[in-house]
Amino acid sequence: MTFVSSRAGERDVVVEAERATLQPGTNVALLEGVHTVFEGRPGAPGFELTCDRGELRTNTNDFFASGHVRGRTADGRSFTTEWVRYDHQRGLAYTDAPVEITENGGSYQGGGFRYHVREQRFRLLGGASLVRE
Repeated sequence: MTFVSSRAGERDVVVEAERATLQPGTNVALLEGVHTVFEGRPGAPGFELTCDRGELRTNTNDFFASGHVRGRTADGRSFTTEWVRYDHQRGLAYTDAPVEITENGGSYQGGGFRYHVREQRFRLLGGASLVRE
């Protein structure tokens, strides 16, 4: 299944899944084997992730990813965690689960993160520890 949402002629959200089940009357699609791209600034990717399972609210484009979540921010940070929620209205991707982030120069662990997709602003939560340089 491929779901594409656009705004003002620009692609906004693209969700691809190996399997999808649309829950009648709920605007919720249950997904398996998922890859998503959420646009940041117009025409620029802001955030992408893959996961085992996902829930997409087709009326709001809110998304919940779970199971081996792996992602990449527009500025090149990669991360792994157990779950991530994306609030489309606020342009905010977040988790309160333990996370490992890899970027140039090292890898860090924290207790979660907040990523403001449109502003490309990332904040690691719960303290950070350097894993390696």
